[in-house]
Amino acid sequence: MKGILDAATVAISCPGCRHKTEKTLGWLQANNEMTCPRCDFVFGLADDELQTRIAGADKILGSLHRKIRSFGKKR
Repeated sequence: MKGILDAATVAISCPGCRHKTEKTLGWLQANNEMTCPRCDFVFGLADDELQTRIAGADKILGSLHRKIRSFGKKR
């Protein structure tokens, strides 16, 4: 199931050369490591707390989005 935040992007800095690469939150949730396109350094991304926070924020925003869409509709 796609989350509302999946398309949001963040800049990830390589710990080897500090090169910044834009990745989506959906990509970050699906991958646990990344290879820097500049220096080929492979580094870990997965962090259980990060994954939990992204999923929680996505759930809250999804609920808010549904409430906004239904605002003003007759029940």
